[in-house]
Amino acid sequence: MKIAMFSWEALHGWAVGGVAAHVTELAAALQRKGHEVHVFTRPTYGSGGVFCHDGVWYHYCPHNLNR
Repeated sequence: MKIAMFSWEALHGWAVGGVAAHVTELAAALQRKGHEVHVFTRPTYGSGGVFCHDGVWYHYCPHNLNR
């Protein structure tokens, strides 16, 4: 199954509180079960990008809070 997760934070990006650990560990567990997992989160620095860490795809989506 293809799974998309949307989170304000992840351990491989901005990690502020417990949500980052929960999202990252849940994504990894789902991937180990054979699912294709994509986590959409805010970038640490710069304009974004995509990378794969331990089989989980992280998509860094730029955002503008001044709108």
